[in-house]
Amino acid sequence: MNDSTPALPGYWHFAWMFFMQPVTLHHRLKAAGIEDPDISGWRYWRRRHELTRAYRDYLRRLIALLFVVPVVCVVALGLISELWVLEMPIGRIARGAAVGVALGVAGGVAVGVAGGVAVGVAAGVAFGVAAGVAAGVVGVVAGGVASGVAFSVAFGVAFGVASGVASGVASGVASGAGWVIAYLRLPAYPLECLLECALYLAGGRSPARTLRHAPVLFHDLSYFPIPFLARHIVEAADSDPDLAGRVLEACAIAPGQRKIGARALAELQARELGRLIAESRFADALALKGRWLPGQGTDSALLRAFGEAARFLAAASSTYLPHLAQQHLNDAEQQLKAIDILRLQSREPLARFVPDTLASYRRALTVLRESSARAAAEMLPNPFVTTNPISGRMHWGRQVFRGREAVVRQIEGLLGTQQTSTSLALIGPRRCGKSSLLNMFRLMLPDTQIVLFDLQDNPATTPLAFYRALAEQARVQADQDRHLELPAFPEGPPIEALRVWLDALENFTAVPRVLICIDEFERLASLFPGQGQDLLQFMGLLRATIQHRRRVRLLVAGAAPFDELDALWNDHFINLREIRIGYLDRPTAVGLLTRPIDEFPPGTIPLAIAEAAVDRSGGQPYLTQLYGSLLVDRLNDDRRQSATPADLAAVEEDVLDQAGYYFRNVWSDLGPAAQAVVLAAAQGQALPPAGVSLPALRRRQITGDNGELLVPVFGRWLRERQIDA
Repeated sequence: MNDSTPALPGYWHFAWMFFMQPVTLHHRLKAAGIEDPDISGWRYWRRRHELTRAYRDYLRRLIALLFVVPVVCVVALGLISELWVLEMPIGRIARGAAVGVALGVAGGVAVGVAGGVAVGVAAGVAFGVAAGVAAGVVGVVAGGVASGVAFSVAFGVAFGVASGVASGVASGVASGAGWVIAYLRLPAYPLECLLECALYLAGGRSPARTLRHAPVLFHDLSYFPIPFLARHIVEAADSDPDLAGRVLEACAIAPGQRKIGARALAELQARELGRLIAESRFADALALKGRWLPGQGTDSALLRAFGEAARFLAAASSTYLPHLAQQHLNDAEQQLKAIDILRLQSREPLARFVPDTLASYRRALTVLRESSARAAAEMLPNPFVTTNPISGRMHWGRQVFRGREAVVRQIEGLLGTQQTSTSLALIGPRRCGKSSLLNMFRLMLPDTQIVLFDLQDNPATTPLAFYRALAEQARVQADQDRHLELPAFPEGPPIEALRVWLDALENFTAVPRVLICIDEFERLASLFPGQGQDLLQFMGLLRATIQHRRRVRLLVAGAAPFDELDALWNDHFINLREIRIGYLDRPTAVGLLTRPIDEFPPGTIPLAIAEAAVDRSGGQPYLTQLYGSLLVDRLNDDRRQSATPADLAAVEEDVLDQAGYYFRNVWSDLGPAAQAVVLAAAQGQALPPAGVSLPALRRRQITGDNGELLVPVFGRWLRERQIDA
């Protein structure tokens, strides 16, 4: 044993720890180099030459405790009881019974304490980790009770052979009772309760001063809860968190104090969460990072829910956009309502302390709302959407979704026809609002379960992966929209499994119809590289769905009309009803810029500026929204309330930069001949070169009837960015 290895406790300290702190003793033995505290006598004898000195010291202490102490106790108690009985005026049998009782109690105590605890140290405690150790010690009770009682009864009966039957029975019963009393530490429990009560009351304003003497720190096998201990821990935690942590660790070991420790820890966690929120340390609350908090890997549903609420508060406090902050705060409020419901159903110790923490969250929510309202009063709202497609879940999604009412009515009428199976093709240029329209179907077609599947956002490399992803997306969206459980995707060959799944949807009667919307359908062919037969089978299944299924309808959305694709698409989609979606008409686009939402101050984007912006964007939805968004940002940066022609000119420079990816996509989709026509139009040649046909460019809404560009800002991008490149 080197000098840095802790030595074994001395005999008296070892004896105390052996009987009162066996779990702590186990760790001390490990630290002293005794890797196998439950080594058997036979193994010890065989390995005695290779074992360290610590093992020999450990053996001497065990011998002293397990043999000398019990024998001395039994002999002493026996002599005392014998002498006491000799003074009593009773007969031989009575004296034998009395001696048997005395020796039975002595033997029971000795076996119950020495034997039971020894097994706890040498066997149960040897599992090695705190939870396992605690479980091991508790598990020893069952085995220890049986062996202890059996030994005690046998001891009493053996003594009864010499003293009489009555003596044997009495000593056996007394021995068993003594064993139970000793094993459960019943004599110590009242003393521990009185001591803890005195320590708690004496602590006063310095509870940590007395908590260091708490009985749980000196007794690992306390089987009954000690009053006032939880309050003592909580009140001492602020002044001495390390001491409170040690007491919580001790509570986790002692069987009777585990619930007390869990309750104290839960209160400390609730208080710490509330303090983090009150100090606006939302990032720490989100990460559940603190002295008492366990981190994001916790099993506590309540703590995870509080962390999620902190996420919304953190987002609201960090954003510069007041309307976005309001949206985050609304989400936080909904999360807090969910926590309030969850706590009523939860069995976690934390549930009883949730109300105070909720109050802290709600106070922070109120402060952030007031701050956001002040910021909103100084800034113009910017509801224009320039990134993701518009959806009904967006704060102002319904208001900025404009100009598609006629298309929605047409689709609703076609889907409502029960006599025929009507499936649809939604065709329109890129970024003209197809995906936004599909998103809004979930609100605008209430009798139809919409399944949205964007091939660009859900990449798949094999047909089976595509089919499974489609079924999973359908399941998730049906659960979100209506709490419906759609049929699962079955096992089997891919195309047959897809057929079975579609048949199951056809027979699914919980909703009148299911509309499967496949966006970017032109990418379908890329899922079947070099497998023409698989693609033909899939297209055949789509055609069968279009022609024969009534409840399951199909909608494909894309930029390319079928007559520009190969015969495969045209043949299989021949029965689709084609619906074209284009740019916004001029009144709709101008109205979107001047009054996108009800809260938008009149005159922010004057009518003349809005008309000029629409002239430049051609009513293309994405570009129109981009002009509006950049104009509002510019006004907010300058703390102004109304745009001017100079603002529009400055904003167009940003449009050329931010819409560059869109412009490049439009350009790359054109063939060489079409590119030549578009370049000529960008340079002011209104009519195309002789012999060049323009139907495809008109269908894509790039040029008008006379070959002019419909989006003038695209022409500027071509002149300044593409031609120079």
